[in-house]
Amino acid sequence: MRHINNVHLKIKKYSCTYCDYKTTEKSRLENHVKSLHLGIKDHKCTHCDYQAVQKKYLEKHIESVHLGIKNFKCNECDYRTTRKSALKTHIECVHIRIKNYACTECDYRATQRVYLERHINCVHLRLKKYKCNLCDYCAAQKILLKRHIEINHLGTRNINCNYCDYQTNGKRKLKRHMDSIHVGLKNHKCDQCDYRAKQKRNLKHHINSVHLGIK
Repeated sequence: MRHINNVHLKIKKYSCTYCDYKTTEKSRLENHVKSLHLGIKDHKCTHCDYQAVQKKYLEKHIESVHLGIKNFKCNECDYRTTRKSALKTHIECVHIRIKNYACTECDYRATQRVYLERHINCVHLRLKKYKCNLCDYCAAQKILLKRHIEINHLGTRNINCNYCDYQTNGKRKLKRHMDSIHVGLKNHKCDQCDYRAKQKRNLKHHINSVHLGIK
């Protein structure tokens, strides 16, 4: 009878005394009261100040924030992310093309706020008068527009490494290459011991194998 009430009839007989919340299970009501009304969070992260009401929430936090495990995968493409909300935004913007951001000056609509702001600055405020014909990008200077087209649409602007044959179309990529290959900077530090790594994925592997016992 309990199974029928909870699963099939979904009778919510457990009510919160502090608000209008109702649930089919007593444990859910207890977790609700502890987290929202009493502020009790028994499960604490050993890596940061995060606290959770339930162990499963703490485990998800560690996987996504500290280990960078991307459990949320898009069914339409290879996109993966650590957050469910980010996956939802990706699907809406890339696959469904939901344009929630509307311009108050014209009929233009955008999938993301940054595109709407770029449109307003370029079209209505005229802060950036050089507009790309291939996307929504606008620039204040003609040389910046030219650089944008070369890097993002033509892929012809190569930056050469002074120490090897490596080439890239972005300064950040070149810096990352220099730091990891030539300079040898180990910017990714383990918060459990003195281990440092050049790349984030090496740090994740270290934490998994040494501290969490995951092989």
